[in-house]
Amino acid sequence: MDLKSQGGQIYRKIKEALQRITLTGIISKGAYYDKKEEQWIEETFHLYDRIVFKGRKLPDGTIAENNYIFFNSWYLDNINARYVKPIDWLYYKSLKTPISQRLYELLSVKFYGILNQGNNCICYKYSTLCDLLPIVRQKYMSKAKQILDPAHFELKEKGFLSNCDWEEIQQKENDWYIRYYPGKKAKSEIRRFKMGEQLELPLSSESVINVDDSDIITIENNTIAQLIQRGITKAVANTLFNNFPIDQIQKQIEIFDWLIDRKSPLLAKNSAGFLRKSIEEDYQPPEEYVKGQKGIIAKQEKEQNKMEEELEKIKQNDIQYQVDEYRENLDDQGKEALRKEAVAIIENDGSIKKIFVNEILIRAKESEIIRKRLDLE
Repeated sequence: MDLKSQGGQIYRKIKEALQRITLTGIISKGAYYDKKEEQWIEETFHLYDRIVFKGRKLPDGTIAENNYIFFNSWYLDNINARYVKPIDWLYYKSLKTPISQRLYELLSVKFYGILNQGNNCICYKYSTLCDLLPIVRQKYMSKAKQILDPAHFELKEKGFLSNCDWEEIQQKENDWYIRYYPGKKAKSEIRRFKMGEQLELPLSSESVINVDDSDIITIENNTIAQLIQRGITKAVANTLFNNFPIDQIQKQIEIFDWLIDRKSPLLAKNSAGFLRKSIEEDYQPPEEYVKGQKGIIAKQEKEQNKMEEELEKIKQNDIQYQVDEYRENLDDQGKEALRKEAVAIIENDGSIKKIFVNEILIRAKESEIIRKRLDLE
């Protein structure tokens, strides 16, 4: 996408996007919780009631000096009632991939709800998670893990998750349950927020979470079940769980599944025995597995950097559009005053030789003055 050549087109597209959000209706059938009234609502409404762009008239008749968004009363009531979950911005920015960041946003709110209710994990269907992140849905678990596991690993490394695991859904192809367990970082955020007004998150029957009582199980039962599903006896599974860290067990299960997908000869004779020994002796992952994980993370970091560069270009094009628009709306007297101010600044700048002063330099200085007037620095 050639952003440099588009200029004001990007700015107009942003305006159009905001207008579409304003016109988009939401039909709530017990899915939106009104904190003020303490009830799930069944209504049709918009998130934004109105948008007033810079230079247009506000409801009181004055001209808007900035862009204004007027929230719907239900939306605004929930914000004013602190029915929100603050995001740790520095932590969010420290996450290296868009998937990690989106999972942090999504799970931090849901963790608050389940912990308040005494549960220890949240469960999503993979298909639902693909729509929420969003990511392209894969047909095979190994491919799905290739996309999600680097984000899972990062969130575990940085303390937001203590664990996550996958489980096949019986009689359902190409879909799996993914369970997320809050880590120290998630629990710490909740404790800090509880020092202020409580945020209650009652779960609606129409909730986005695909979960029922049988889906939320203890870490112990789930880990043991995973071992049994891979051929280890119940007695040995219990012994492994009681004698080795959960992270170590889960790491070896993930490597085991990776080897299974590749029909590794290491598992040809006794796959269950290999898994047991790998946990007991904490086998190092194969070099190809490590390279694969690093490659996925590197690719996602590259995509993130590219996205940030494009966003910066959009920002600069937006600024230039506003500068040009401001200059065009000046009358002749205003334009002359702007030029005189620019020339005076250049003449007072001892680092600029007079022989280099030209129209390009004057116009650049005018743009700099306009950016300061509009607070666009």
